[in-house]
Amino acid sequence: MGLCGAACSLLLLLAAVPLVTGSDAEGPLLPVTFEPLAEPAALADSELVAPPAALDRCRCQQACAARPACLSAGHCPGPPAVCRLYGRRGNTSTWEWPAADCVLLLRTQAARLTDHCAADADCDRLAPGAVCLSAVCGCAPPLLAEGEQCVAAPPPPSAVTVPCDPLNGTAQCPPGTLAVGLVTKKPEQGSPIAPLLQLVCLPVQLQANASGERNLTNQAKDTKTYEFVDEQAVVRSISIEEGCLGAPLVVTALAAAQPLGPPRTVTLTANKPLPQLISCHSAVGEVMTGVRWIDGRDDKIELTCRQLPPTPSDG
Repeated sequence: MGLCGAACSLLLLLAAVPLVTGSDAEGPLLPVTFEPLAEPAALADSELVAPPAALDRCRCQQACAARPACLSAGHCPGPPAVCRLYGRRGNTSTWEWPAADCVLLLRTQAARLTDHCAADADCDRLAPGAVCLSAVCGCAPPLLAEGEQCVAAPPPPSAVTVPCDPLNGTAQCPPGTLAVGLVTKKPEQGSPIAPLLQLVCLPVQLQANASGERNLTNQAKDTKTYEFVDEQAVVRSISIEEGCLGAPLVVTALAAAQPLGPPRTVTLTANKPLPQLISCHSAVGEVMTGVRWIDGRDDKIELTCRQLPPTPSDG
């Protein structure tokens, strides 16, 4: 936590503030801990969230902890001591190099996209879906950066989006297509999980197993999770209770005759009232072999994606 003593550590804990994304002041408490960079560094004055102040290192950390927008604190002991509060953590290309006795204190688990990071946990809280890539926060493929957030890539032009029919609670891919993703949004008041709005389907050449289509049932071990997955079958339709707003009932999938690639999980937190797309990386031949709804503090959907085997060449 730096060089603060026990009294300073206690004050930092008392200064815990809600985590914010943009101008939103709601959210879980952010751990008020700091890690110093190994080398002296500073950020441009354009990143300041307050005028520089003459504070010692301990009070400099306290000042940053008390400001939700402060993600790092630069401190030079002087004399005179100078404390600078920044709205970013920066990276090797944006850091400036002041006197050797200065230090940049990074707020842990609080980095924005393109900020320096040491682990995925530094990135994911301010930009859900972000991971630490070569010590810089970035969006995990196939997610794309849009402003300060990671968003799903738009479906390919050849994709077909099939709305969930509220009469029978089912979205089914047309013949000759298989699922690569789905569209959801923040649950309505009183709804148990994020709703199924649309199923995203793509024309796929899949050599089917003789067993053909199979129904996948809920494999979850708890009452707040709905998990439908098959290692060797690609999703074709999803049926949902209560006109597409309730709990998932049945997922149908087409069994593949050849082994599919290893699984990869794509996660989306359904926290926006507008439609959100979660998709496998169809550009590299991934398809959807499972889906998992998680009902809890964060309404999440996870897709299991696997790569199709290469199509045998003619002749």
